[in-house]
Amino acid sequence: MEARWLAYGASQKTDSIETLLRRNRIQPQRILELGCGTGAVILECQLRRLANEFSAIDYSGEAIDYLKSHSTGVSCSIADITSSAFRSDEWYDVVVLSHVLEHLENPRDFLGSVLNRIRFRYLICEVPLEDLCASRIKNLFRDRMQNSAGHVQFFTATSFKKLL
Repeated sequence: MEARWLAYGASQKTDSIETLLRRNRIQPQRILELGCGTGAVILECQLRRLANEFSAIDYSGEAIDYLKSHSTGVSCSIADITSSAFRSDEWYDVVVLSHVLEHLENPRDFLGSVLNRIRFRYLICEVPLEDLCASRIKNLFRDRMQNSAGHVQFFTATSFKKLL
């Protein structure tokens, strides 16, 4: 059920990736998606032929098993890139973080691991902008940390730029 929900939003997320690539005249040979979950976004990138090679990493073995059973031609790995044991000798033109950072307790540390442990040229990050005025008013009456999406970070455009 969750995989179908993720696939539902993958088209719009990939629209954003495709737009950024085209607008900046980036024609990647290799794309890596970190925190790929069940792989809906990387599979949509593959379907649209946004690169020639596709890789995906997630810390969830269950998610990677799902991706492996529903794809061909995507190199899949189970890993925690924040672990000091993680190293990648691969080179990627583009690394994609699509709706990952809002789920992390320490997104700054995660981004540090990306920079220090993965070799790439371009990074595409997308997060929902949820820390808006209407949300702040609603949050006066409910616990922000109790949300069905599992978000623990709530970004504005300014706070996201500052993080990056």
